[in-house]
Amino acid sequence: YAIFNLYGNYEFAKDWSIFGRWNNIFNKDYQLSYGYNTPGSNLFIGVRYAMK
Repeated sequence: YAIFNLYGNYEFAKDWSIFGRWNNIFNKDYQLSYGYNTPGSNLFIGVRYAMK
């Protein structure tokens, strides 16, 4: 099997960035270990502050 993920990050100001991650873009059904299902497609979006 193959799964596809996408990640992006953009720094819009000093110390501030916005990010997004889309996991399992094509919603592939797969198991890493017998009897343990994995999540379907999911999307995360956030803002990060990191002092530099």
